[in-house]
Amino acid sequence: MIKLVHLASVALIWVDSFIRPVAVCNILIFIFGIYYVHWQNGWFVVGGGTNGIEFNVLLICSFLQLMFSECPTEKKRHH
Repeated sequence: MIKLVHLASVALIWVDSFIRPVAVCNILIFIFGIYYVHWQNGWFVVGGGTNGIEFNVLLICSFLQLMFSECPTEKKRHH
């Protein structure tokens, strides 16, 4: 189910649709992944570490950016 959400997310982001719901779904997946899988491995994914939370935090920040940024084409539609 998680992989299907990620796959659908790619398509929806590509066509610029349902960005906020897509972001919320993915952020929840990453938060649960951090809690249940990656937390005990620490921060780093690269270098000497493996399976850390670093990349998930980066993805959460990226989805937050998508949620709270307004692209110029969106402004044109509302005015």
